[in-house]
Amino acid sequence: MWKLEGTTEKEDGTQCCEFSLNLKDAVAARGGKWGEDTEYDCLVTLKVKLTEDKLKTYLNIQNKGKVPFDFQTLFHTYYKVDGSKALDPKLCNVNGLVGYQAEDKITGDTYIVGGEPIIIDREVDRIYQNPSKPVLDIVINAGGSSVELQAKATVNGIETPVSVVVWNPFIEKAKGMSDFTDEQYHDMVCVEPGVLHDVPSLTEGVDAIFEQVITAL
Repeated sequence: MWKLEGTTEKEDGTQCCEFSLNLKDAVAARGGKWGEDTEYDCLVTLKVKLTEDKLKTYLNIQNKGKVPFDFQTLFHTYYKVDGSKALDPKLCNVNGLVGYQAEDKITGDTYIVGGEPIIIDREVDRIYQNPSKPVLDIVINAGGSSVELQAKATVNGIETPVSVVVWNPFIEKAKGMSDFTDEQYHDMVCVEPGVLHDVPSLTEGVDAIFEQVITAL
């Protein structure tokens, strides 16, 4: 359903492509409030820029309808862990979430993150949020390579805190996933920045802007 709006390449090597998605077109067949005969409408634009050491993704969600609506959004990013080292806490971890509140979707527990990095020692499905730090700035070590992840967002022109999900299915869940091999949990860590908590409704005629920058270290 995405439409390619164009691609460019600058003299400095920067490559850029832009896609658009009208949600009314995408889900009209399914009915619901995004169907043809409602006051809801939304245009999503995704821009991807690639330079020598950075990958930048920009998401613009514009309310083109007649009424406000609630939403959440994430960049669902998988990082390849070279050499099947996702379970090695020294080589695969996520740093920079000290002081964030963790919500564990497996156990239901919530707690404040201390100085320890986030590691993959079991099935991991957690949301980390910190309203006092609206801009996310973390480092992901992926089995020998490292990247810095920065993300920020505005909704209705107002800075909105960015949360982050860390996910790995681990042994048993990987076996039950049809689109995931039994041993693939060794090879990846999923780190998803998102606009998830205390998100204001998107007012008609305005937009939400969500930006992610991944920098090789």
